[in-house]
Amino acid sequence: MGKGLSEFTGICKSYGVTKGALTLSLVDLQTERVNFVSQVYKSVLGREVDQAGLSSWLDFFMENHTALDFIATLVSCDEFKARKLGDREYIGCLYGALLGREAESGEIDSWLDLMREHHLSRMYLLKLFSITDEFNKICKTANLAVGDVYTLENRDKNPMLTDFVIYAYRATLNREISDGELNKLTGSLMTNLSGRDFILNIIGSDEFKNRNLSDEKYVTAVLMAALGHEVSDDLVAHFVNIVKDSGRQTFLDNVFGSGDFTSYCKS
Repeated sequence: MGKGLSEFTGICKSYGVTKGALTLSLVDLQTERVNFVSQVYKSVLGREVDQAGLSSWLDFFMENHTALDFIATLVSCDEFKARKLGDREYIGCLYGALLGREAESGEIDSWLDLMREHHLSRMYLLKLFSITDEFNKICKTANLAVGDVYTLENRDKNPMLTDFVIYAYRATLNREISDGELNKLTGSLMTNLSGRDFILNIIGSDEFKNRNLSDEKYVTAVLMAALGHEVSDDLVAHFVNIVKDSGRQTFLDNVFGSGDFTSYCKS
């Protein structure tokens, strides 16, 4: 062995190249993948992986499937669904599966707040975990491509559009939108529904009309939905005067014809 290494060193030297170092043997690589599969199984399914399952997943990786292909398959399987984890438990599960550790104090609450504020699906949350440096380092150690998460929910396809819909519901109907409504409306907005018609549909609904808002609250609600942020008292007063002088339709024409609304929709 020593003689062979000396000969190899000499050959490298004669060609003016460094011999380098083999940092990860095939045995080491397989061990890291075994550890990764075991880590994910314990976190996602709450049990040890059996030998048949382990062999199957190691073959799965040899076919160039990614780390996220593996994890997304597990969190979509019936065995995992039967665990019926709440959002807090699900986030804890992602910490163990993707980061190989328990969440630190406050981390789960931060993810919960993000999830609820933006109505993130669980698959999209998995996607966010997958772009962390911690997960990428684990994948690199096991020589696995990170991959991507492919979801079918419309709310996951354009986060800014999703936030537009969520905020409009809060501003006009003073409530959280349901996941079903959110998927339906974001789907419509990505195909043939304009931002203008979306807001007009809300304020034309019985739910909105039954709120019986004063002109001031009506103007505030529409402006917030159309601009995506809180509005000043001066701006509200300006448009309330327009409503009193020319009616609500003139106010709406002014808002939807403004450059601010056009820019918001483009964004």
